[in-house]
Amino acid sequence: MTKVSAVALAALSAALLSGTALAGDGNSKASVGYTAADFDDATLGLAVARYNYSFTDYLAAEGEIGFGIVDDDVSDGVFSADVSADFTYGLFGVVQYPFDDRGSNVFARIGYMDTDLEFDVDGFGDIDVGADGAAYGIGANYFFNEQSGVRFDYTRFDADVDEDGVEADGEADLYGISYVFKF
Repeated sequence: MTKVSAVALAALSAALLSGTALAGDGNSKASVGYTAADFDDATLGLAVARYNYSFTDYLAAEGEIGFGIVDDDVSDGVFSADVSADFTYGLFGVVQYPFDDRGSNVFARIGYMDTDLEFDVDGFGDIDVGADGAAYGIGANYFFNEQSGVRFDYTRFDADVDEDGVEADGEADLYGISYVFKF
């Protein structure tokens, strides 16, 4: 984990812990769900948890963490590898627009994501790769009642990939669905 990653993870942890002190004010939302991360050659599955705090009806901050639960096999014709996402996190600023009295809204978000990928290459062993960079997307929260709902979201991850000093650019499309609880 890089120093920047460690600092960002500490900031996310502090935000999540301080958010629990605000719980019950009606401005907090927690969600748990599944995200499919579509990289160029691999599609991975993540279990994702989020905390969102609304400062106003239109502005919020959001933190998320995810753990890989679905791997993918990739091959370039010479080498093949099992690809998995070990851990990912993100911090976002959110602009949202409510459309009913239960708190349902549409939103756009922009922020930073970091992920650790593992490639188990046949004949070479494990290669750990870190990727971080800008992330932005859109989505909607639909509440069935005052507390429970569902979230649909799309996020574009423009990543800088760094592995043993070799840097490259990468990108991924993330599609998520989650259960949302407002408190």
